[in-house]
Amino acid sequence: AILSLYLKQWYQRRVRGMIHTLVTVGRQEGVMSLFTGAKFALLRQGTYGTIRLGIYYSIKDRWERKNVGVKMPLPHLVLLGGTAGVIGSYVTTPTDVMRVRMQASHHTKSPPLLRSFISIFKTEGMRGVYRGAVPNAQRAAVVNGVQIRTRGDKKR
Repeated sequence: AILSLYLKQWYQRRVRGMIHTLVTVGRQEGVMSLFTGAKFALLRQGTYGTIRLGIYYSIKDRWERKNVGVKMPLPHLVLLGGTAGVIGSYVTTPTDVMRVRMQASHHTKSPPLLRSFISIFKTEGMRGVYRGAVPNAQRAAVVNGVQIRTRGDKKR
């Protein structure tokens, strides 16, 4: 409890909102540090979004063509969204690992993507490249099971 109170007080003194944080980091570490890992994050988001939405809508559309006039039941849609999220998350885990490592290294200039991947693979193998894949996939299953389905309702 004492540690929690101390951390809360430290945080309140040190961080006063998003703008304050951006200005502080920009002054202390340089403006370019705000973009550390952006290359990896953009690659991950583009790939992840494409995979999960592609899988979801491809299977859903195929099912609806086969069952004309019948909408896919809600539990199936949630399961399909969760499965699409798990697959997308698992495929993009290496880019997450590279992004986190780049941001933790405090370098403002990021190495090429392939070099980062090879470096992690050489030193840690596939375990290193896929570190955190299981919890990421679990989170993706829950989030996408609900999120994709809700998004689909809004589009109609």
